[in-house]
Formats: sequence, structure tokens, C-alpha cells
Amino acid sequence: MEIETIEKEIKVMMIGSKDQNGTILECIEAFDYKERIWVILELMERDTLTVLIEEHCGQYNEDFIRYVMLRIVQGIAFLHSQDVVHRDLKSDNILLNDSGEIKLTGFQFSALNVSATARRKTRLGSICWMAPEIVTGQEYT
Repeated sequence: MEIETIEKEIKVMMIGSKDQNGTILECIEAFDYKERIWVILELMERDTLTVLIEEHCGQYNEDFIRYVMLRIVQGIAFLHSQDVVHRDLKSDNILLNDSGEIKLTGFQFSALNVSATARRKTRLGSICWMAPEIVTGQEYT
């Protein structure tokens, strides 16, 4: 991974420390040691939402689904309030811990300092997860 990509991801996770809902995976420390970047993140003992869905064959009650969706929307709302667009939101980038917290991660494709009127022309991420307007090459915000 390029250093700029890592720095951008760290910057977004550092912003997460301001999130009162605690929906962004927090970067505790990041430093350069022996020509490598070391990143210390908060512990999320469980796994990704993808693994949890696979382990339970997608069998969940509506309360659990409602809770997961609430936490995701809270995380997105926080990022947008900080002028950050995630751009790679998928179940692999949603982590869970033993306390039942759900946090967003995977900010390598994030766009920082985005104005409300800014338009993107780039296509990023997995095509299976992309919105139709992105796949067809239309501008999007």
C-alpha cells in the first residue's frame, strides 16, 4: 500500500476519536519505525460482519438487523459531518467486538474534505458493491 493511502486511512480513523457514538474504528497511535508504518488500532475481538453473516447463514432477528443498520447510518452520518465520504462501505469493512459495538473501517478509498457540491469521477472498490451510476461512469457526489 502506498504511504499516502495509509496516511489518509489513519487521518480518517483519528477523526473517529471525535465520534460521540463510537462508530468509527479508532487509531490509537501511528508511527514510523525502521522504515515501516506501525498503526495501533482499538481492539475489535469479533470479526467482520461478513464472517458473522456466513457463520449464522444470515439468520437474524429484525432487532439485530435494525441495530446493525442504525450503527452503520450513525457512522456514515458522522463521517459526512466531518466532510468525509467512505467510498468502500461493505460488510468486510464493518467490525464487531465482544461488547456488541459495531464500527466502520476500511478508509483507504475515502475522500476527505468533500464539499456538498463536489462531484467524483473515479471508480473505486469492488464492482459487486458499486452503485449503478458509478459502474456506468456517471458523476456522483
